[in-house]
Amino acid sequence: MTTKIRYLPDQTDPARLYKLVAGLVVPRPIALVSTVDRDGRANLAPFSWFNAVSTDPPYLCISIGRHAGDRPKDTLNNILATGEFVVNLVGEAIAPQQDACAQAHPSGVDEFQASGLTPAPASLVRPPCVAESKAWFECTLTQALPLPRGSYTLVLGEVVAIHVDSDVVGAQGRIDMAALRGVGRLAGRDYCRLGDAFSLEHDSFNRFGQRP
Repeated sequence: MTTKIRYLPDQTDPARLYKLVAGLVVPRPIALVSTVDRDGRANLAPFSWFNAVSTDPPYLCISIGRHAGDRPKDTLNNILATGEFVVNLVGEAIAPQQDACAQAHPSGVDEFQASGLTPAPASLVRPPCVAESKAWFECTLTQALPLPRGSYTLVLGEVVAIHVDSDVVGAQGRIDMAALRGVGRLAGRDYCRLGDAFSLEHDSFNRFGQRP
């Protein structure tokens, strides 16, 4: 049996700790989050500390850290100011553009323009959606919870509208993964594509009359 190395967070260099967590909790979906400030100026930024937490009703969560120097990120400021945001899913086609949105742009820069992505109007919230994304989740803020230690804030949003490209919705309402072409975040500069999928027979997942 291979020997395991133990790391105690309080005794581990923060850079090493980041590499451990980001490199082990993989792959992570990417939320390309669009927001607007009080004056209606758009902001677009990717976050991989992101996931769905329920479906009835649907809630999504995003964990948002701070810039170097402890400066709050525009995304969090805008969500707290307006109570609204859009999660745009990231697929292969827009992976380079979402990376451009992750650059350290000065506050107030419109990342739609900087990345070449196209804003599209949402139906129920003010922030624009990313036209090139295969799916959008329009969200309203439910809770913003600063974590007890560290610099992250956990944002919980209720999904009020979902938009999906018609070619992504397959038989029986299932999502066609080949059409979605989602990418996952690994660590450092690394990402992954959806690879070989496999199924397991397990009837307890048959809640909605179909297998997952």
